[in-house]
Amino acid sequence: MIEALCVKDDPEGFRRAMEEADFLDPGAPIATEQVVAHMSLFYESIRERGPRTMTSEYSSAVARRYVDFKSPLAAYAKIPRPYVIVQRINLGLFAILGEMNATADWRGLSEEIWPFTQAPPSTPMGEAEQAWLASRETRTRSD
Repeated sequence: MIEALCVKDDPEGFRRAMEEADFLDPGAPIATEQVVAHMSLFYESIRERGPRTMTSEYSSAVARRYVDFKSPLAAYAKIPRPYVIVQRINLGLFAILGEMNATADWRGLSEEIWPFTQAPPSTPMGEAEQAWLASRETRTRSD
């Protein structure tokens, strides 16, 4: 879903990925534009590069979106059982970052860990991790 929406800007691919992951009923009679409009709030912080501040207003909006039963999408969307804990962690993380007014290049940080981008480090911690991983690889080859 992230790759389709945030990297490829492919609304139809995003919808297909949501259906394949069981977040959206296949063939739901909702326009793809509505699906993207409703769901893109969850990805707002990572859709583009550059610093963004997480606010408590944003984290509240994300949480409210999860329980928006008035949305036309509500009848066809769900959180699949394997993702329930991950979504709870995400909501908690958004709440903490919002309370901190944390600012970062969330897209840059995300690209470091996405397997489909494998971007270079965007922070000192990412650089340190890359150096550590390289040293481990070197030691493994020499053993």
